[in-house]
Amino acid sequence: MSNTFYQRAECYALTAAALNGTIGVLTYFGLNAGASHHQVAFWKCFIAFLILVAYCLAKPSERRTLCALRHKSHQFALLAFFGIFCLYFFETWAFKEASVPLVSFLTYAAGGITLILSSLFLRERMNINKCLSFVLIMVGVYCLFSFAGQTSSSYIGILLALLAGLGYALFIFLSKQGYQAWQLSEANSAKESINQ
Repeated sequence: MSNTFYQRAECYALTAAALNGTIGVLTYFGLNAGASHHQVAFWKCFIAFLILVAYCLAKPSERRTLCALRHKSHQFALLAFFGIFCLYFFETWAFKEASVPLVSFLTYAAGGITLILSSLFLRERMNINKCLSFVLIMVGVYCLFSFAGQTSSSYIGILLALLAGLGYALFIFLSKQGYQAWQLSEANSAKESINQ
């Protein structure tokens, strides 16, 4: 392996998962300390923004990438709306209305929408792993609602968690769609340069 572990996608995924695991707990403490769900959502977004800006400014290659992508700011704004605002705002509000495990489950169970959208619009194949993942999500939702009396929640909390999950699913889908379009444009640029 030529890449060290901290430069690989797996490291980024593990770091994101570890940080994501702290969101519900920190939100719980923030809400119990008297902050409103709007304030908690704002601070989560603002701190994430500061971390991302610091990372991009610290690495020269990321600064160049940031400058090269500045003409796509409208697309990034749409992605930020779904992936940051919808996720953080609705999820944080849902934490106020329902239990943390229920909100977390419903938010990320809505990722099944990503599987459906990707297979319908991006022509991704539904392999056995994707199908099994979707079936397990549905089993989890069934179990959740079968034992609904044992969880503390409200219908507004469930709806807010599903809205957060829908925003997250649309963020993932639009990111994949944008990445495929970028790959296609790069391939076309390479063909044009070869033909000249």
